[in-house]
Amino acid sequence: MPSINAEVKSLLKWALIGVVVGGIVHVGQVVYSGLKAKEARVGSPIPHTVVLHETVVSPNGTVYKGANFTRAVRSDGSSLLWRAYENDNGPAYNFMTYSERIIQFASGIKVTVNELTRMKSTIAYTVNSGRWQRDPASKCMNSFAGVPMVDSPPDVISGEETVSGYRAVRITRNNSTIWYALDFGCAMVKDRTEWAGQGYSEKSLVKLIPGEPDTSLYAIDGSIKEAPPSEMMLRPGLPMTSQNTELLRRLDETYYKHRIVR
Repeated sequence: MPSINAEVKSLLKWALIGVVVGGIVHVGQVVYSGLKAKEARVGSPIPHTVVLHETVVSPNGTVYKGANFTRAVRSDGSSLLWRAYENDNGPAYNFMTYSERIIQFASGIKVTVNELTRMKSTIAYTVNSGRWQRDPASKCMNSFAGVPMVDSPPDVISGEETVSGYRAVRITRNNSTIWYALDFGCAMVKDRTEWAGQGYSEKSLVKLIPGEPDTSLYAIDGSIKEAPPSEMMLRPGLPMTSQNTELLRRLDETYYKHRIVR
């Protein structure tokens, strides 16, 4: 990878913050929606694993390697919501290493694991596990609990197309557009996020594997330290704005309210 100038470093940091913070925000929105009502499950998840590779494009069109991502769904409703890690040729962002998993178990326990700092945050909710997977019968707009995956701002269907050989629905929300495979349990097969005039990042499908995911994706080493989100996420190289600092404060507040006391 060529040396990264200050402008592109800033862009890549924006993309990384989007993964770390934005992904958790989305998870939180689904959780809070699920707590509003006791919906009954109306369908069953289709087990699968997807691996995607990210590229980050600067405002001048220069393309840089991003991270690799894995998402997985088990037939019992447990989901690997996100696993992000550096690409095979070295650190994805050149100035930091990064590896994180967010796991939502069907029991209601959610664990966010930072593989590099060996820290994790564990919380528990009473929530219908059907809220965690998109239902292909609704064109991936609703969960298997029969309600919208996200309340506000809502998802919007912007079309259908074939992506990497899979029939997919294109769903837009905020500054992101995501393509979900309609015939494979709404598996994510593409993602594009615009970064407020600072370029964009795009995740493209590497492989889609039908069937039960590898058990190692859900395994958590018992020696990993339990910590609040602010301690787990703040590490050298990760820039924080006042907005992100406030978000971490709110995540810590939620953590202390729902954490599992050992």
